[in-house]
Amino acid sequence: MVNINEAKGSVGYCSISCGLSGLYKGRVMAEVANDLKELIEAENLSQDWLSKFGIDFNFKEFLKGLNYFANKNSSCYP
Repeated sequence: MVNINEAKGSVGYCSISCGLSGLYKGRVMAEVANDLKELIEAENLSQDWLSKFGIDFNFKEFLKGLNYFANKNSSCYP
């Protein structure tokens, strides 16, 4: 059964469900990118770490993208 008060809390003043909103998704994406960035820094992960597993991955470019999405001043974070 749906709790009407809980449902009201997930709809913005604009009448759009927060979970479907691009604004909300941008904030969630920024938070997840920030969490991943913190994990990488805490574990001191690098390209060398990935190379041990034979993974062909451009870690430097990945970090650039991660920094972009985690940045609250980027266009992805409304």
